[in-house]
Amino acid sequence: MELRKRKGNHTEFLADRMFYWLAVLVTVDALIAVLLAVTNAISSPWVHVMGLVIGGAVSWTVYLLHKRYVLPDARSPHMSAFLVIALLLFLCLSNRQYDAGLWNIFLIYPLYLTFFHNRLLLLIWGTVSCLIYAFSLGVKLEQAAAMDVFAHLSLAAGSGICAWLGYYSLNRWVGGARRAADERKREYAMTLLNELVPTVERKTRISSREIEQMGRLIKRMLREFPEEKVSDWEVNLLSLLHYVSRIKWPDYVFEPFA
Repeated sequence: MELRKRKGNHTEFLADRMFYWLAVLVTVDALIAVLLAVTNAISSPWVHVMGLVIGGAVSWTVYLLHKRYVLPDARSPHMSAFLVIALLLFLCLSNRQYDAGLWNIFLIYPLYLTFFHNRLLLLIWGTVSCLIYAFSLGVKLEQAAAMDVFAHLSLAAGSGICAWLGYYSLNRWVGGARRAADERKREYAMTLLNELVPTVERKTRISSREIEQMGRLIKRMLREFPEEKVSDWEVNLLSLLHYVSRIKWPDYVFEPFA
């Protein structure tokens, strides 16, 4: 998972894996159905088994086309989300004998969308997924009692609520991780610059107290520009950079410490 996450393209990775694992699951399901049919362990007609096989072939075709043409050119994950909805709809409609199980995947899809960290994506395609599941109740529950319909609609609503709770929880965790990473980077930069202070002080004969003086001067200047938001660590960094910039890098690199 090192992959594209380093470049911030985790969305492409998730979209690619989404199609890949969907194709794998459908293929495994088709292979199991073929094996059971060959051994006469199930009485399902071969036309139903072949429907699963065709579904697996279509899933791999969509995966390869998505990887080859959609990912390199897509500027947003909405096209990927649409293709997944279309593929899931095809699999459900082409395997009507498995309605009760297959349509439930539309309850899981919004939960997966939370990992994209995209509020609009979750809002649009999570809603579409839940609506498709709600409309599928007309196919599955033609003779069902109103209480059964209410129970399934409650599942759809619960899926949406869980997806949004997951989205906010994940965003909060990711935001905290990013802030911690930024803090570590700042600490590393400040430590590195502070290690150079004795060298600059020795070579320039200028007291390191100038760092504190420069910090006070910068803060006075900032009072004249209240619209500028500058944090204390940025002031400290600028003061250190101003002082350390006096070092002669070639001499520092090649001359040993006295």
